[in-house]
Amino acid sequence: MLQIYEISHTEMKHRHTLHLRTIIRYDRDARRPITPVIVGKHTVARRPLANSVHTLYLIFDGAEIAGAQISYPSEADCADAIKRLHNAKNAAEAAATKAIVNAKKPRQRRALTIREAA
Repeated sequence: MLQIYEISHTEMKHRHTLHLRTIIRYDRDARRPITPVIVGKHTVARRPLANSVHTLYLIFDGAEIAGAQISYPSEADCADAIKRLHNAKNAAEAAATKAIVNAKKPRQRRALTIREAA
């Protein structure tokens, strides 16, 4: 016959957990991951910052960097960064087109002042 023994929480060994007063030393020379991460449908590269515990996350739109942030980006963060990049590109293209159109216009002659006419 099977006997069931109940184990109290003090006797149970928890695996994969840290005790409350566990001290972990940070090794700043240890290699940290730099592989790209997929967030939703967006590619995010991670770069460790020198002499820091932080990691810089670079949000890519194809081969272009759309944005960068310190905290781990969500899918909404990635979409916003790519949207800002596209808006900036469209604004730059519109400004360039406007400058080209203005450059092609013939210049109007300046009206003569009274002193210049005399």
